[in-house]
Amino acid sequence: MYFPCRLKGRKPLRSFFSLWHQCFAREVKDVHLRKAPLTDLMDSVGYRTEKETVLSSIQGLIANNNHILPKYVPYALNCLQQAYRRIREDNLYSKCANVVVSRFKLSYQPPEGKAIDVEGILLYNINADNNVATYIAVLGFDSITAKDIILLKHIFYKRLAVKITEYEIVQHPCGYAGCATRKHFNCITGKLKTCCRPFRSFQEYIAGKDACQTYAKRHDIDFRARYSFVELTNDVSQCPNDELYGIIMADEGYSFVSSHTLNNTFEVDLSTRKTFSLYLSGLNGLIITRSNQGRDECKVQQEKFEKDLYNEDERHIKTESIKCHCIAGVMEEFFPTFLKGVEIHFLMNNILTSETEHNDRSYLNPVIFIRRSFKLWNILYELDVNRYHINTGIHNAFGINDTLEKVREEYMSILQHAINYLIIVFTLVQILIAII
Repeated sequence: MYFPCRLKGRKPLRSFFSLWHQCFAREVKDVHLRKAPLTDLMDSVGYRTEKETVLSSIQGLIANNNHILPKYVPYALNCLQQAYRRIREDNLYSKCANVVVSRFKLSYQPPEGKAIDVEGILLYNINADNNVATYIAVLGFDSITAKDIILLKHIFYKRLAVKITEYEIVQHPCGYAGCATRKHFNCITGKLKTCCRPFRSFQEYIAGKDACQTYAKRHDIDFRARYSFVELTNDVSQCPNDELYGIIMADEGYSFVSSHTLNNTFEVDLSTRKTFSLYLSGLNGLIITRSNQGRDECKVQQEKFEKDLYNEDERHIKTESIKCHCIAGVMEEFFPTFLKGVEIHFLMNNILTSETEHNDRSYLNPVIFIRRSFKLWNILYELDVNRYHINTGIHNAFGINDTLEKVREEYMSILQHAINYLIIVFTLVQILIAII
């Protein structure tokens, strides 16, 4: 579940951008002096290390009482580090850093029936380019029914009361053999604390953690839990579509959904592999593993291909396939693109509605329409200039591409109005001077 918010102003990140521009200029100059191709910027281990060192300054800003695992800076976990690094061209321009806020066990006791206990971590990510910070609640579960997954989503949607017990965070080596036990988040799991605190909702738990983030002012967090991403890693090829629909849409009445709705929901598969499927509906994502064995074999074949046939320079980046992960979308590198889609949709919704921030509109008050044109320009700049971690399928599902045209039209309308307004003011001033 994703909970985005927008930082107020660029001041807290000003020192980072100063370091970033100096780093990028120095690397480009070094490439030019060597008369080498600019692709060295994305291939060289040294350049990547320097860039990640600069990004670690953002981690330092947002750390506070949160946990930085030194081996994986500026990323929170090994799997996140691998997911971002594998997308070389996008990672050259990416300005994301994240930390582990907490490692916890969530318990929910319904009025009737047995309790649900799931393991989880809370991540905090900042994208310096678009000034969006996102809390990401990651839950791991085994041997659970579709009804239970739907209830888990409703815990967030309806803000149901939960109990949370936190773990001490202890870093362990993360590897395929170590994760064969299928224990979630075992790479950062320490001793379970004895104190179990009741919360009115998980949102209250996040708000308590957010109170520690004092380095920067922020607008209110979008606590509606509208963005969700579920990954089913067991073989579910025989799972009926109505249950899958219930999971992706959190619809407890999935057994009564029409076949027409089911066909429309699962009509477009964004996966390029037959071993898994990726479906999007509204602001919800669902990855379904069709064959665990086939998925593992695909990774082995990819690794063997790169190892046996790649003859790379020793200074070049040697990528590794992701075999161990506890976060939805990480294994197939969909996490960065889904997160970017969440950020862009959040920014667009922010500017077009007053759901999380108040928006004024006026064609008479120049302060209001100039301020609004600047907000609209920021959206267009994010989509037109920061062209990394873009997935067209995700944007189409989120309605970003359709909304973009509305943003462009309004921006051009305000721009034309501002020019006309300036001409009228200038004309009036000339008339006044002539009269005087």
